[in-house]
Amino acid sequence: VQKILFNGCSQTEVGNLDYLENWQDYTWPHLLAKSLNCTYKNLAVTLSDNSRIFSTTLNEILVDRPDIVIIGWTAANRKQLPLANGDIARLGPESCITDNATDTEDLNKHWYSIHQNEWLSYIETLEYMVAIKSICIDYGCKLYYFNAVNTNNLGILITHSFNVLAERNPDRIQEDIDKAIRLIEVLND
Repeated sequence: VQKILFNGCSQTEVGNLDYLENWQDYTWPHLLAKSLNCTYKNLAVTLSDNSRIFSTTLNEILVDRPDIVIIGWTAANRKQLPLANGDIARLGPESCITDNATDTEDLNKHWYSIHQNEWLSYIETLEYMVAIKSICIDYGCKLYYFNAVNTNNLGILITHSFNVLAERNPDRIQEDIDKAIRLIEVLND
């Protein structure tokens, strides 16, 4: 029996069904695996960031190689941060949740106003995608990606990136754009 590995954010976890008894049986990953007569594991977590998606997918491929990998990449601007008390905060521009209900009032506002860089987050996501693609090729896994959110758009990110806002050297801007295009070309099949 083939094994499918799912990963992503709430679009893949589908945790909004948790009000139902045995809610996992009603999620699209469960229904897809059932229709294909496959076993599956769903590593998706609501408000996940792409670094968590990358690291948990990589680990699962190395530990228990699946036959099929399906990843719903999330918004590049999401961030997962370790907290001093050992908790994990998952940040989005409008919200922050933690695994153990730690009070994180205004953590996401602070992060996005001081530390977030849309462009570098986007490049990082493309690099994660290329790395998982390469690993799946090496391990013989079929790979499927989908974009779980509509903000992962190169055109929007280029015009709103730190390159433009900081009025950086046009040659450097072109190098950054060329890097993104190269990464996208690797994924474009």
